[in-house]
Amino acid sequence: MDTTRFKDLQIGQTFDFVSPYRNMNSFTKKCTKIGSRKYRDEDGVEHTVGSIDCFVYNVSLSEQS
Repeated sequence: MDTTRFKDLQIGQTFDFVSPYRNMNSFTKKCTKIGSRKYRDEDGVEHTVGSIDCFVYNVSLSEQS
């Protein structure tokens, strides 16, 4: 199982919060890390994580890299 955490991502990497545990999914949009605690969702809205230790899934390099 993937145990990548938000703090492990590089700025520009894409990810989502779609967990293999269906009951844990509350936010399903594709996101891009833009700062040490910030990310932008696929609609362009910027968010701040509550904890840099949160798990992230489906990690890849940004298409804009």
